[in-house]
Amino acid sequence: MYPLKWKENKPVIHRYLIAALMSAPTFAGSFSFTAITTGQPVYNRPLMNVGVVTTTFASLSPNAPAVPYSARNLSIVGAGTYSFTSTGTSPLNWDNALFLYSVSFDPLNPLSNILIGMTGYQQVNQGTSAFNIALATGSYFLVTTGVFNADFGTAANSITGPGAITSPTPEPGPIAMIGFGLVLLGTMKFRRRETT
Repeated sequence: MYPLKWKENKPVIHRYLIAALMSAPTFAGSFSFTAITTGQPVYNRPLMNVGVVTTTFASLSPNAPAVPYSARNLSIVGAGTYSFTSTGTSPLNWDNALFLYSVSFDPLNPLSNILIGMTGYQQVNQGTSAFNIALATGSYFLVTTGVFNADFGTAANSITGPGAITSPTPEPGPIAMIGFGLVLLGTMKFRRRETT
């Protein structure tokens, strides 16, 4: 068994490496991430009534023509009602707003594909935006932004629902597995050179 021989263990190593590369983070029912809008690109956010969940958007906000935003691509697998929450963490309770788009998000055309939005501005829970929405399996974009141009910072975002919620942004776990697989392959090649 020792030392490992590359030719004898090649199929086993390949299976583990392929499994590591193909695995994606899956969090059935919940997904959390940090959104940072400080220093990010700006756009003119949709106009909405502050503190009210809005599902109809007709124009862009005259009060936020150049507000920083952060967009996160999400994949939902499983139809049902999902809850979205964004809480300003740095600075604490900064005035954030949250928008959900279906299929794609275009900052040059922010009224296209928009499904729902909310801001906690001037509310009891100022700095927290939240809404619930029934979704089908598909691709969505969650946009975290500010109420006004000077509103930006870090927000803790969370999504919960009946199905799996994933994001194509690699999580640390799969990145570590890929790195470990590459180190293992390099070690095996090095050992192969020593024995020949």
